[in-house]
Amino acid sequence: MTKEEQEKEETPKTSPADKTDDNDDDAAKKKKKKRVVVTPPCPPSVATAYILLRGALLGLLGVNQDDVDVSLMQPTYIKEKKPSAKFSINLGKKLGCGTIELPEDDDGQSALLQLLEDAVNRLLVQQDEEDKVKDISCCTMAKEIAVAMYGKGILNQSLKKLKNEDSVMVACIDSLVQCIPPAIPFVKPAKGINKIHIERGN
Repeated sequence: MTKEEQEKEETPKTSPADKTDDNDDDAAKKKKKKRVVVTPPCPPSVATAYILLRGALLGLLGVNQDDVDVSLMQPTYIKEKKPSAKFSINLGKKLGCGTIELPEDDDGQSALLQLLEDAVNRLLVQQDEEDKVKDISCCTMAKEIAVAMYGKGILNQSLKKLKNEDSVMVACIDSLVQCIPPAIPFVKPAKGINKIHIERGN
């Protein structure tokens, strides 16, 4: 037997079973590396501010909530580590806003947002000092029943995709606003929020 033949004979061979075990080990390692991301719940202060802002804007502009289109709320509180969020309400001509002309320049839009901020904070002051603003009440019902009772304006773009039998939580402040908040709000807004600030820009 030559030296080369002897080395070949002494070299251990890898069986199919060994290869399978190696693949299983690699798969197990990859599986362990996969993290489960837990999204923090929406703070009640954010849910409360969301309801108040929707009501204050519609009241300020004199718009029916069934005539507007509300976007899904962006949970900026996760990244910013503070009670904050972002959402938009489409008040375009297609959705109907009567004879109201909204400002298109930056100064005009900033002035409108300041009016909205003043209006929503007046609601907080009135509830705290004069108790004029009613408590926020919530109830759970099927989407179909909620829309029949309060109109399609309670839905945002994402909620419109729900099935009619899916349950939703509707929040109401008397005749001011009815909508589906991202979380359970404070019953008494002024007891949980001191002031609401609207950031300018994008």
